[in-house]
Amino acid sequence: FLLTEDGIRALLRSRGLGKLYKRQNQMDAKGLCVPEPVMMLHDEIKKVAVGESIGIQATDPSTRRDFVKFCSFLGHEMVVDEEREGVFFYVIRKAS
Repeated sequence: FLLTEDGIRALLRSRGLGKLYKRQNQMDAKGLCVPEPVMMLHDEIKKVAVGESIGIQATDPSTRRDFVKFCSFLGHEMVVDEEREGVFFYVIRKAS
């Protein structure tokens, strides 16, 4: 996965064309406080197919704890969990 200014992109396998990145489904939770980001994620995860990912940007540090619990409870996979300059970036892959 690659974090870019316009969102999070997933590395695609290419056939000799170099690295290709596909824009992920995005969720902007910057400026929101829990429980809003988790409620948004619950709605957004319903919209994507199994195996697809959602790239999330948030500013509430509590999202780190809440998104891990969300994934653990519902069986989804946390692929990316990092912070840059006060913004938290996550990629969550839908399991079922």
